[in-house]
Amino acid sequence: MIDLSTPQRRRWRPRVGGSSTSQAERKVATKRKEFPLQRDDSSPCDKTTKLDIPSLPEDLLLMILSHVPMRDAARAACVSHAFLHSWRCYPNLIFNAENLALNRKGVNDNETPVDFIAIVDNIMRNHSGVGVKIFKLELGPGYAVHPSHLDRWLKAASTLKIKEFAFELPLRNKTEYTFPYSHLLSDNRRGNSVQSFHLSSCTLHPTLQFECLISLKSVHLSWVDITGEELACFISNSFNLESLEISSCCKIGFLKTTSVLQKLNCLRVQHSHRLDMIEINAPMLSSFHYRGPLTVISLGDAVQLRDVNLLLYPWHRMFHYARTKLPTIARNVENLFLMTRDEDVNTPMVPNKFLYLRYLEMVFIGPRKESPPCYDFFSLVFFLDASPALETFVLHLDSVGTKNDRILEDSSELRKLPKCNYSNLKNVKITGLMSSKTLVELISHILDNTPSLEFLTLDTRIYGFKYEIRRFISWDCGIMMTTDDRMESELDRELLMSDSDLIEAYRAPQVIRRYIEGKVPSTVNFEVIEPCRKRVIVETSRGPRL
Repeated sequence: MIDLSTPQRRRWRPRVGGSSTSQAERKVATKRKEFPLQRDDSSPCDKTTKLDIPSLPEDLLLMILSHVPMRDAARAACVSHAFLHSWRCYPNLIFNAENLALNRKGVNDNETPVDFIAIVDNIMRNHSGVGVKIFKLELGPGYAVHPSHLDRWLKAASTLKIKEFAFELPLRNKTEYTFPYSHLLSDNRRGNSVQSFHLSSCTLHPTLQFECLISLKSVHLSWVDITGEELACFISNSFNLESLEISSCCKIGFLKTTSVLQKLNCLRVQHSHRLDMIEINAPMLSSFHYRGPLTVISLGDAVQLRDVNLLLYPWHRMFHYARTKLPTIARNVENLFLMTRDEDVNTPMVPNKFLYLRYLEMVFIGPRKESPPCYDFFSLVFFLDASPALETFVLHLDSVGTKNDRILEDSSELRKLPKCNYSNLKNVKITGLMSSKTLVELISHILDNTPSLEFLTLDTRIYGFKYEIRRFISWDCGIMMTTDDRMESELDRELLMSDSDLIEAYRAPQVIRRYIEGKVPSTVNFEVIEPCRKRVIVETSRGPRL
């Protein structure tokens, strides 16, 4: 039994059967009031619903119960004595509104969620404390639980040998809560067993190094009030750490560890706007994702780094930074995603190469100003030249002005570079294509120097990538797009286009017909997507052209 260190209320125990139907109904009504988790209107706990559970070994029953959701496990315990005993050793204690089947219609920021508190107390009092592997306390919007209840539950959880721990308060929690790390993390007598640690929307101020965190494999801090020094103190002895994710921790000025994180393979940092340095020595790092302003990045000798995702939003010159600095940070990268806004410096030609890069996806937003200079898309050739193993190249364009770069108004010849050979490039896709001369020069260069090309997709809708941009930003902010959002973006986004964007969207197909279509080899699957949801598959070997 888990000790909550408070005067115990009347205990509720699941009961099977009853002497009469009316009496059973009264018992069920009482249970529903005290323990909504086990609410099931279609299955009242009387003689007619009693299950005949065979005499299975206890460890097998526990294994079966551990693989079903918490609500279903509680319902099984309600109708079966065999499962009732296993329920008291249920390994996954996940407390949230969904699992507890709470009706939140009457909950607001000024009310205390009495039902939530009572149900959590009931479950923890009736649990034996044996076999718990997962403990998650996730309070959604409207559940402003008093810190005294949180302290009591966390102190009780500290007596369990938990492998996966998560503690999440409402994002806009009015009560600033300091996580009592000394309860859960600093007791060496029992031996720390926590392997996954997720903390959200609270304060964490560790003042000592945690020697007991040698079992920790995953750390995720989101909206946590913690400084760079405190974070370094927290993970300094986590020698088995494999995944570290820092999100919206705005007091972190630097991310640095003095020790070598030998097993760290995944590092994600996003929306920590005061961060001015990342210095991690992780020789096994394979994935690095960063969202935020420009910062100094040093990942040591990360020879295993294969996946890099950089979104410096709203900072500009991302393409320039990636071309000049990234080869020394991640020289063995294979998959690269870059997103920039208001890029006003052309991509330079430098000797460093991405020798193993196979997939390159780039997002270009703006510049929104129409005055020169316009970005020279032809300079992206230097990315292709530096990537001899490249197989897929994707370029997304959004709100890119072409007032000073319209090929239909420029009678000069297209620029050409000396012949080269992109021998591995097979798939090229460009969305938001417009009548930019430098963009036509880029596509022409690719067609002239890519004998292995199999697929070429040109999406001429100016709004073609606006939904994807919105999806990226929504993901960064932790917001899930609803079905209505998706429908609106798919059906109505063309109506929201300005007149200039709409004219540009219809001008782009003319550019394709005049400057690109005739250069596409007959062996290439050539696809053009035009406005008004009109999709055209161009048969390059036969049939009429666009």
